[in-house]
Amino acid sequence: HQPYYAGKFPERSGLEPGSDKLGSGELETVEALVYGIQAADRALGALIEYFETVEEPTIIVFWGDHLPGLYVDDNRTIYSMLEYVPTVNTLEWDAQIMKRMHTTPFLVWNNYDAQIEVPESTGPSALGVHILNWAGVAKPLYFQWVEQSMDTMELYRTRLYIDDEGVPYKQPPEEDKEVVERYRNLVYDLVYGEGLT
Repeated sequence: HQPYYAGKFPERSGLEPGSDKLGSGELETVEALVYGIQAADRALGALIEYFETVEEPTIIVFWGDHLPGLYVDDNRTIYSMLEYVPTVNTLEWDAQIMKRMHTTPFLVWNNYDAQIEVPESTGPSALGVHILNWAGVAKPLYFQWVEQSMDTMELYRTRLYIDDEGVPYKQPPEEDKEVVERYRNLVYDLVYGEGLT
């Protein structure tokens, strides 16, 4: 996890990143990220190897909710230096860039040869619905509502709304504001209210 910097890990990845847009210091940041990815991959491999030998039906879902933070200083990130984003200031990003920076691949694995239908893309709350469905577990009220809302939205968070077609917006479109308001009320109740949901 961030921050990534030269010498973060006691070993090197064995790969030497290169770029004509990054200096040696920035490449050391990338090197730390590469080593971290390798370590996460080894840990995931060990976890799967263990559960391959377990008889209890198991589903493993491996994912991240955003791309790693690769800050160089207050005015630059690896992403801005590589022109993957136009600026380090996220307030200036449009909805497409916000979606790009919050889109990550995910892995679903099981040890009982279930033919799991995995969506091409999904939001974190909707991923919870899919996991409960794959496991055949009853959904609490919150996830029942999320499942219903999946016909309208894939993701809602501050400054990023993605509709059910995968189209990103900085703010929810007018026709979707009712479902967003219900979502806010449910989350408010879970966090600050009486937990009725």
